[in-house]
Amino acid sequence: HAAYYPTINIRSGDPVTFSVRSFNSDAGNEVWNFGDGSTYDMHRSANTNWNEDGAYGKIVHSFPNSGDYIVRVESINKAGIKAIDHLHVVVNK
Repeated sequence: HAAYYPTINIRSGDPVTFSVRSFNSDAGNEVWNFGDGSTYDMHRSANTNWNEDGAYGKIVHSFPNSGDYIVRVESINKAGIKAIDHLHVVVNK
């Protein structure tokens, strides 16, 4: 499950917080592609307590230009099962 905030009135340069929680995994290894040429490889430890608030992996990203972006996050668990999610982000002028 991937999400982001704020979801409206985003302008270029504004910080946007992205979060993700992968399925059937006790550790996170998500690869983000923000659709603007930048990527981020997120690693989370197996010590994460998934029942705690904030158990989602979070990353903050700012888009350099206005436009429509498709943000992609991919995760592969220990069994080799892949999960991919996409988010549509609109950045205003």
